[in-house]
Amino acid sequence: MRRPHIQNDLGNENAMENAYLSCHYVISLQIMINIEHPKIRGKPPVNKSLPSKDAESKEKQFTQTVHEKVEINEGKTQRADCNQNIIDSITCSFEQLCNIINDLEKDIAVKMPEIDQLQLKPEKDESEGKNATNATMYDDIISFLTKLEEGSLDETKFCIPEVNDTVFREIFTNPHSLPCEMQYREEHNNYSICPSNVNNDNHAFKEDLATAQLLLEEKNATVSLLKEQLKTERKAACDKLEEQRRSSSSKLQQQEEKYKGIVKRHQKFIEQLISEKTDLTEKCNSLAQRVKEIEIKMQRDLKAASDRHIVELQRTKEHFAAAEKIKRERWIETRTTKIKEMTVKGLEPELRNMLEQHAEEIQKLRNIHMKELQDAELRIIRRSNQQLEQLRLELTASYERMLVNEKNILAIRYQEKLEEQENQFKTQQMKLVQEIHCDRENFAKEQVKREVEMEANLQEKHLQHQKEIENLKQQHSNEKKTFEESLKAKWEAWLFDYKRQQNLRIEQAENKMKDECNKERDRQIELAIERLEKNSRNERAMLQRNFDCKLRFLLLEKYLLSSEAKTYHTEIFIWNESTTKIKTVCEKNSTKLIKFDDTFQLSESKLQEYVSELNNANEVIKRLNIEKNNSKKLARQEIEQEKRELEEKIASLYQEITRINANRDASMAQLHGRIKLIITQKILTIKNLTKELDDVKLKCQYFEKLLDQQRREYILKSL
Repeated sequence: MRRPHIQNDLGNENAMENAYLSCHYVISLQIMINIEHPKIRGKPPVNKSLPSKDAESKEKQFTQTVHEKVEINEGKTQRADCNQNIIDSITCSFEQLCNIINDLEKDIAVKMPEIDQLQLKPEKDESEGKNATNATMYDDIISFLTKLEEGSLDETKFCIPEVNDTVFREIFTNPHSLPCEMQYREEHNNYSICPSNVNNDNHAFKEDLATAQLLLEEKNATVSLLKEQLKTERKAACDKLEEQRRSSSSKLQQQEEKYKGIVKRHQKFIEQLISEKTDLTEKCNSLAQRVKEIEIKMQRDLKAASDRHIVELQRTKEHFAAAEKIKRERWIETRTTKIKEMTVKGLEPELRNMLEQHAEEIQKLRNIHMKELQDAELRIIRRSNQQLEQLRLELTASYERMLVNEKNILAIRYQEKLEEQENQFKTQQMKLVQEIHCDRENFAKEQVKREVEMEANLQEKHLQHQKEIENLKQQHSNEKKTFEESLKAKWEAWLFDYKRQQNLRIEQAENKMKDECNKERDRQIELAIERLEKNSRNERAMLQRNFDCKLRFLLLEKYLLSSEAKTYHTEIFIWNESTTKIKTVCEKNSTKLIKFDDTFQLSESKLQEYVSELNNANEVIKRLNIEKNNSKKLARQEIEQEKRELEEKIASLYQEITRINANRDASMAQLHGRIKLIITQKILTIKNLTKELDDVKLKCQYFEKLLDQQRREYILKSL
């Protein structure tokens, strides 16, 4: 994107030079002619060609007006005649020059906003502050120049006569014979003017020319300095942009490496989490299966206990009913036998009469006894209530005692079981500890045996190595020369081919990259030039949108170029690594050859070899010791792991025991509730039976009393 900068700079410089030349030419004309420019004062001249007859009259009028104005200026002391006119003409030309510079700067700002934005907007670094300071310096310089211009304009203001087209034609056709000289000649001829005034005017004219030239030189110097400052600022901005791009590319590479490392760490962590999750799921499944098995076992035990309880209740009910039936049958048999003995068949009619007589008495007695029975029933009910309350209290106390005894018995049983299990675990631990001690002793004995065997093997190997070394020396002397020659030839051929291939690949890759970069650069430059020409007249909002689109496009191209450069660098790095590896292999082979030469040439090398073998043996012993220590550590770790596993198993068993105890307590509570219900039912049945027995006993007592009375009466009658 440097071509549009160069083209615009060249165009601006050419425009500035043309403007400076035109302004310089206008200033020189105004100084020489001493006229008023149409752009500054008065109306512009009419673009009409005057006739030839009126030309002479016009020239005469012009000379008269000039002469009158010269006389007026001489009469006034406050104003100068020619000096002020010259200064005013210079100030007007300098105003035009400044206006032209400002117009050119505006054109540059309109034509080149996109490039400035592309170069400076997206990259916000420390360079922005420096550029801002340079811009402020440039603005300060321009403001200072404008102040100077305004001051000069305020100080010098005057009127200059107008000039027609004929006068301009005469000036351009006869540059040596100017109308100013003709005027002065005619005035000198027609009018008698003092020579002192003429000399003063010439002297002032020369002084004004010198001042104007000095001002022009100063302005040109300032303009050249400003151009140099602009060029230096542009170069600095371009260098900063390149540095920022390089730094951004390096930062991007570092960030990519960091993020790749982070991604790898996260992947490893995720894999670990997945493996731990699988292990935990397996453990959870196994624990769930155990819990299900334990629940099934507890359900079976509860069903068996409930079945046993139902069977026992049925048996007790059957035994109780059979005993009651037997008691009733025996009582009925005894009573029937007694009644049969007391009654006699011959006394039946008398008994009937007696019964009739006594029926009335019985009715009377019944009425009497009914009252007595009611009173007695009330008393009996009170007594029975008191007895029932006492029985209830006794039963509750006995029931609570039974429960306490059962709980104590169950607690004693559980404690005994726990003690048995703890004793079993302790015995198992003792056995395991004894086994570990035995294993350690056996391991120490095996290590001692291995050390003895290793020493014997080392001695045997030492002798074997000596014999093998003598044989290898003879073989090595023959194979050495052939191997060296073959290695050198292969290495030289491989190096030549490898260098040639690498150079070809590098050249091809560089050419491709250069062609692609040049094509893309030219295409981007053309697109940028077209867009600048089209979008220079549009609004700044459209420019900002186009700038965003171009930024994205440039970032994509930058990313593509960086990716291609990365691939190229990676290939070069791989080839360099391969070359370094091959060089290291060659160096190793050369070092090996040198070592073999030294061993064969020097006789003292044998001692060094023996010493090295001894050192190797010591290293082997050290390795064995390290392995021994590692094995000890492994054994300790295994023992600790086993201990942890046993502790975990014990903890799991304790948890299972607590669960079983809790389940048993719950089942016992359920059984206790059921037993309470059964006992209450039994108590109610017993109460009902006792009531029935009391009623039956009362009836029996009543019948016995009646029989006794009848016997007494019968005996008395018989007497």
